[in-house]
Amino acid sequence: MANGVLAAGQAPHYEDYASLKKWIRSRQDLYVTRDLELKRFIFNQTGTGSFVEIEDKGTETIADIGKATVTLELASAVDEASHNGVVFTITWVDSAGNSFTSEATGTAGLATTPVAFATPVTTSVYAVTSFTASADFANQDVLAMVNAGATYATISAAGTTLAATEAQLVGVGKVMAQTMVDDATQHGKEVYLNYITPWGTEKYALATLDGADSSTEVVFYEASSAYVATTVLVKDFYRRRFLMSELASVATKEIGVVAVGGAAIYAIIGALQHQSMHSRFTVRASHSAWLARIVWTSTVATNLVTQLKITFTPYGDTDEHNIIITNGAFLSVDPCIRFASNTDIKFEVLGNLTNNTFNLHMLDVENR
Repeated sequence: MANGVLAAGQAPHYEDYASLKKWIRSRQDLYVTRDLELKRFIFNQTGTGSFVEIEDKGTETIADIGKATVTLELASAVDEASHNGVVFTITWVDSAGNSFTSEATGTAGLATTPVAFATPVTTSVYAVTSFTASADFANQDVLAMVNAGATYATISAAGTTLAATEAQLVGVGKVMAQTMVDDATQHGKEVYLNYITPWGTEKYALATLDGADSSTEVVFYEASSAYVATTVLVKDFYRRRFLMSELASVATKEIGVVAVGGAAIYAIIGALQHQSMHSRFTVRASHSAWLARIVWTSTVATNLVTQLKITFTPYGDTDEHNIIITNGAFLSVDPCIRFASNTDIKFEVLGNLTNNTFNLHMLDVENR
């Protein structure tokens, strides 16, 4: 007995790479067709005995930030009478990009008994954008803290602005730049980052590596598309889209985008490289994207077969899928797979003792 699934639906209006591009450009009612973008990834990678992501990560392990949020409460390191009756207002965004403002009234015992923020409660915070006080207080900083854990905002005692400075605001997606080993040639050099927020918006950022020790963590500032920095720190990073350094790194000295304190690495520019090489692709919010073409050459040793695994969420679906393509020596195919908005696409290769060259074409266009 055979097992299977019969699916019925409308056939797509395109059959290959060329007809897909023509169809997208013909649908000016659906897409901003003058801005059809091609994201082309060309990379050589040796296959291993297990599936590995197609990227140059050097000797590092690349992690992903999830969309998990935190709950904040009003606190202090020490109980302080001058906190009593002061109203503290916090503005924050959730992982969907929605902005909220919440309040809490200070007490004389914020260290012993922190106070919850209300209207709304701060139970889904991804990043804090401001934190202010209604009046000055004489002693002890006031904190927006995760249940006696990490601090996401601070107002200094006896201040004059009655507000947290930008440097005192934090988010789940706060990231830093550094070389993984000090590299004198990188001292004071710039690092350029395009990233996707958890809600699918593309942003730009700029960091300047430390002038004395490039392995010292430095902050990223939000920037214009021309990489002119603002005074706003990056606090809402979710996925890398593009990463480039002002100067190519030297041998064994990679450039990384890391979590505060180096607990995780989210992107790497490999040694001797000028930009990061990774096949991961995230579809932006309010955009449509297709995997339009795969050209794949394998130099196979000892009669082995290589496999390419693509992990994605199809358009119109909410579940992640995998497809596996097998190659003996050469493959050219136009999958024309459309992806769901604000989802990740990941490419992995399996094939021990094989040398593979991948040429992957993604079409990306803004929806009307």
